[in-house]
Amino acid sequence: MDKKKTLLSCLVTPIILYGCEVWGGSISRQTWNKIEQIQKQFIIYNFNIKNNTIYPMFPMDVGLLSIESEALK
Repeated sequence: MDKKKTLLSCLVTPIILYGCEVWGGSISRQTWNKIEQIQKQFIIYNFNIKNNTIYPMFPMDVGLLSIESEALK
């Protein structure tokens, strides 16, 4: 689980958020939701969390921040 969490936080998330300082403030809530789907699918597939779990709980279940929270950080 730690290796997968490291993979997500070190390889996947930085690619998704590349340049978010420029474009992050100008996208809609709907677009953020589409971006969050990438993390959601990764977590469902790799951490065996049920798809009917409320999304904001997904990252917290595995000890991660949501993509939008990472961008704001």
